Amino acid sequence: MTLLSDEENKKESFRIVFGRANSLLASGEIEESIIYYQRAVELQPRSAEAWIIYGEILFDLARYEEALFAFDKAIEAHRKCSYSWLNRGLTLINLGRLEESISSWENVVIFASTAIEQYTREGHIHLSSERPEMAINCYDI
Repeated sequence: MTLLSDEENKKESFRIVFGRANSLLASGEIEESIIYYQRAVELQPRSAEAWIIYGEILFDLARYEEALFAFDKAIEAHRKCSYSWLNRGLTLINLGRLEESISSWENVVIFASTAIEQYTREGHIHLSSERPEMAINCYDI
């Protein structure tokens, strides 16, 4: 019998907890899945995927401040993940923080392989903020 190191135990525990969280989410048990995602990110705080899914659930429940925290942690774990920046931008919009969301959209454009949707969203933000000249630049791609 081979004993696992603490790090190996932690990785195995994360795999099990994350799998359980995904299963609960898939079966529609949202509140219970949140508990498991919280545990998963405690076990592996550098898992951008776990933070993103956790944040998306919170976002869907209109728990925007908590979702923003989760997306920030996902970015901390994997700075170049355009999906984290995209979710962060949407969350900031829902919080009414349009100016702050622009930097998130800029990072989506930097890290995304296709930028058309991101430019369009950034253009909408500029229009909402009454800056049509900046919006035109976004739509002129």
